[in-house]
Amino acid sequence: MTREILEKPVVLIPEIFEDNYSPDEEVFSLIYDLPKSVRSMDWNGDLLAYATDTGVGVLTPIPRDSPLAKNLPSDLQQEWCFQVTNVLTTSPVTHLRFTSKFLVMCQENRDIIVMDHLDGKKHSVSGADRHLEDINSIDVSEDGHIVSCGDDRRVVVWGPNGSTRVKYLDGVPTLVKFWTDKDLDKVIVVEDGSKVKVWNWRKDEWLYTIYPECFIPGTPPSILDIVTNDGNITVIGDGSWKQYVPAELEGGAGYTFPNSQGRLKGWGVNKCQYLSSTSNCGLIGGVGTDRSFFYNLFGDNSGHVYQFKLQLPCVSVPAGSINHNGVVAFASGSRLVLIKPFETYEAVV
Repeated sequence: MTREILEKPVVLIPEIFEDNYSPDEEVFSLIYDLPKSVRSMDWNGDLLAYATDTGVGVLTPIPRDSPLAKNLPSDLQQEWCFQVTNVLTTSPVTHLRFTSKFLVMCQENRDIIVMDHLDGKKHSVSGADRHLEDINSIDVSEDGHIVSCGDDRRVVVWGPNGSTRVKYLDGVPTLVKFWTDKDLDKVIVVEDGSKVKVWNWRKDEWLYTIYPECFIPGTPPSILDIVTNDGNITVIGDGSWKQYVPAELEGGAGYTFPNSQGRLKGWGVNKCQYLSSTSNCGLIGGVGTDRSFFYNLFGDNSGHVYQFKLQLPCVSVPAGSINHNGVVAFASGSRLVLIKPFETYEAVV
């Protein structure tokens, strides 16, 4: 079991990221000093949660008309001044997911904790079906169902009432997600980082499997993410994306033909760390130590890339997330960086 929330809320005041400041264009980012290195993070609207070795920090924006916010020098700083609430845990948190009601934390000891952040109540869902090896990915639905997968080659759906459904795989599942088009019955599973399976967990049947071609010539497929939109599946790899219409799937010999596909410009040269939005709005990006790139897969400017120069304080970017309004947050060392590339930077086709 986790400990109670022991620490009182504190204020996290942003500073302008001077290395990326351009007074003529009013282009800048915000940077926050954190007490711990970050392992995972996720947005819930304008609320941001991040996981560390000691628990989870929940960042809530302070009203812009408050005395503290009004005294900050820039509009962006006034908008993104946070109050931090810390949730302490008994084991380091490796993965988290954040919804309008639930905060789900996966601990290093493979215990999965669910907290209703509206009332602060929390409980562990791990029981007889708990994972026997490291957990690789988790997701949570708006009604409290959880899906997880691990190195023990199992996918587990945890129900709010304590029920479970377990599926065994031949390979290692590296990513799991609930289908987000209001279809809770379907779970998307990436197996061995190379193929996509869709599982109806209520009926316990596989619906179909997608075998994307290698994203980089001469290398095995490397699936970074899956995004669903209007019933279609977009598979994002290391440097490109491929979209599939389930009703029109065709192919053979271990390859499924995409209905459309495209490159993620600049990706391979800059070796970017992938970031995405868990709200499935199609906003994705890659953060590099020199240049970063962001893309809107489904919006009015789909196909455009937002590129800008950003000097990071640390080479490592272990965690990051994009909210539904295109606000990007990521960790670099013990610092949190916040940027708004879709509004601030010019799109390059």
